[in-house]
Amino acid sequence: MARHDRVGEGFLVGYVVPEPGRLLTAAQCREHLARTVPAHSIPGRFFFLSGIPLLPNGKADRSALPFPEEPAAPAAEAPAAHDALVTAVIGVWEDVLGRQGIGAHDEFSEIGGQSLAAMEIVGRIREGWGAATGLAAFLDHSTPTRYAAHLRAAGAVAPEN
Repeated sequence: MARHDRVGEGFLVGYVVPEPGRLLTAAQCREHLARTVPAHSIPGRFFFLSGIPLLPNGKADRSALPFPEEPAAPAAEAPAAHDALVTAVIGVWEDVLGRQGIGAHDEFSEIGGQSLAAMEIVGRIREGWGAATGLAAFLDHSTPTRYAAHLRAAGAVAPEN
């Protein structure tokens, strides 16, 4: 289901009702969906329910579905834990997402990243760094470390600040 945060940014929420006795995680749901739907259709947040609220006519009561909490703040990492290109990628992500402390291995969708933010990141890196990269490559390499490796292979060089 599409939702909007406080500033109007849209994001997808997956409401999941696991089979009785089965425990699921958001990572398992993402992994399953990655095999069947395009990356941009995979929810960034999951909410696990014991049942979907229903209207008297038996249809899902979307207005009764709970609003998910903001994604947890990523764990801070020491800047020395990665190279300059990864640090530069993290800087762009933090600027676009408006949050600090993004780690080198944080998944874009798990820290609140959405498609418009992804397009802005790709555009900034393409223009500022001379990288021949696109949105599909960004979505396929969705952590700062993996995206930096992709950019390095494509010959991108982060500008010196």
